[in-house]
Amino acid sequence: MFVLSFTDLIYSTSVGLTTLPMPTDVGEVYPAFAGRGFGTPLTCTIQGFISTSSVTFIAWVNISLSLYYLLKIRYQTPKEKLRKYFEPIMLVLGLIICLTFTWSYLRRQEINPVPYTPWCSGGDYPFACSEVDINLCIRGGNEKTRGGLEGFKTFLIIYLMIQLVPHAVCFILNYVSVRRREKEAEALQENQPQSPEIETHASSSRHNYSKI
Repeated sequence: MFVLSFTDLIYSTSVGLTTLPMPTDVGEVYPAFAGRGFGTPLTCTIQGFISTSSVTFIAWVNISLSLYYLLKIRYQTPKEKLRKYFEPIMLVLGLIICLTFTWSYLRRQEINPVPYTPWCSGGDYPFACSEVDINLCIRGGNEKTRGGLEGFKTFLIIYLMIQLVPHAVCFILNYVSVRRREKEAEALQENQPQSPEIETHASSSRHNYSKI
């Protein structure tokens, strides 16, 4: 939970700067853009790199939490083993995946001002210029990746699938496991014979109640 809160703080701080790190020519490129930029392509890249990698890592941590509770509840994995093996492995693996993913945008110069968020994110500059004419691109403009609408749609679909599918599977497995244990506990309680002390106390209570 500390890692999740700390990463969320970093993400909120980066996007909280809104359009300030964007290049000063953002108003010329996007005339209808409400925000003003006071930065450079470098400051915009830094903001976009931090926000993109942190939000991706937040998604990974949420998945790790679902898997953690699945191992803890359904498979009853000892807490010491989870802390010693599971948590470090998921943390290191998440950092590698998220930084590699964001580095691919950085390498192609596709972290720029985009019209769909008030902070720097993944896309061509101007947005979707590679889908019209690559020569119009100030930054980005990769023919293979197409850092425009198609690339954004692909990223959004993959992100939602990564978020929804693992959570849904872990939730269903945990729910089935808990329900099964509840039924087993109820069946055990019903089949368990009452001790003589409990039966004597119950009959005495019924006798006293009948006198009243």
